[in-house]
Amino acid sequence: MNNRLAFIDMLRGLSILYIVGFWHLMDYTNVFPTYSNVVTLRLTVAIMGLFVFLSGYLLNSKGFELNSTSLRSFYIKRFLRIYPLYLIALIWFYFFHLSDAVTLLKAGVLISMFLGPPPPTLWFITMIMVFYLMAPFLIAASRQSLKYWLVVSLILIVMVSLSFLSPISDSRILIYFPAFVSGIYVATIKKVASKSAMFLLIIVGLFSVILSMFVKGLPERSYLSIPLATISPILIFYVSKKYGDFISKFKFFSIISYASFVMYLIHRPIYLFMKWLYLRLPKIMDDDLQIIFYLFVICLPIVIIVSFYIQKTYNNVLLVINKERVVNG
Repeated sequence: MNNRLAFIDMLRGLSILYIVGFWHLMDYTNVFPTYSNVVTLRLTVAIMGLFVFLSGYLLNSKGFELNSTSLRSFYIKRFLRIYPLYLIALIWFYFFHLSDAVTLLKAGVLISMFLGPPPPTLWFITMIMVFYLMAPFLIAASRQSLKYWLVVSLILIVMVSLSFLSPISDSRILIYFPAFVSGIYVATIKKVASKSAMFLLIIVGLFSVILSMFVKGLPERSYLSIPLATISPILIFYVSKKYGDFISKFKFFSIISYASFVMYLIHRPIYLFMKWLYLRLPKIMDDDLQIIFYLFVICLPIVIIVSFYIQKTYNNVLLVINKERVVNG
């Protein structure tokens, strides 16, 4: 695995562990009632922004020529890689009563971010898939700065119009779109960030944190969090790229990164099932200590292992499908 992929794996691995192994895991215990606080709420916005940023960055790592053949190939590849697993996750969410049928149906046809509410947790995948629909046009324009920002502006005008026309749209699609745009653009920059650029990012990053402190309610729902969701991922990206070489070499992160998509899709159903099972297990130690041990030592590893093998199996299926596509022309 080359350094670039190891570095990206580290960021994705740490990010998914934070979301699945802390932020959402804490929903299943009352041992740490203050886990959601002024720091973690803003850190979560930054981490979700980092996921979006990396998605844009990786999509544009090889560039893209806008024509009918490449456009068709792009959409087919992303559809096969994401949508079938996403559809299964929607079914699981319905089965485990995590969302209602109408909400999941709207999410399935990718309109729930504009005609909300989107389903809990899976809103992120719904949003990313909407971004992917726009991605080829952004990637094709990204090598020409003026053209790129004109395309970004046009898409943003359309998205803002749709959001304000619909009183039940979800603000997060506008909050995280700049992070996606930034990821695509940063992929075109081959140079390492200069000291002056890093200093500027730090200053703007601090400003974005201060600005988010004026949010009344949840930071992830406020447009004041746009700088935090955009600048923080860029800063994390460049700092980690420069100083994260040692950590990124651990194979553990490549395993977690490989399983990250499925981990995000299925962790809540697994946690619900494991919680149901826990209530039927005998108590052999202090209840608070036992539930923490159960969640972190048993449930989280199960999510990782199951997700890894689901992704591995699905990738093997995709290989067969791709071979048939090549054979059949």
